[in-house]
Amino acid sequence: MRIEKVSAPVRLQSALECLRFEQESFGALHQMLAGLSPSEQDDAWAEIETALGQFEHDGQFEGPCENARRRCDQIVGSASGLSKTGCA
Repeated sequence: MRIEKVSAPVRLQSALECLRFEQESFGALHQMLAGLSPSEQDDAWAEIETALGQFEHDGQFEGPCENARRRCDQIVGSASGLSKTGCA
């Protein structure tokens, strides 16, 4: 059995793709914007897209991963030498 820590940042094609992902997946953002008019919501989403643009480099988006409290690391376990029954 082998266990290792690997970096796993969010990588997408563009800031726009990240924005679409957030619009589809982040209910909390929708709740925060719910008190705004439709025009103000559009402006807020445009501002979010602009802010995400700073993470586009070399034609790819890579979300921010490190700050004082968190990293985008994953713990991955792997094994080899298992028999056909799944037992070593």
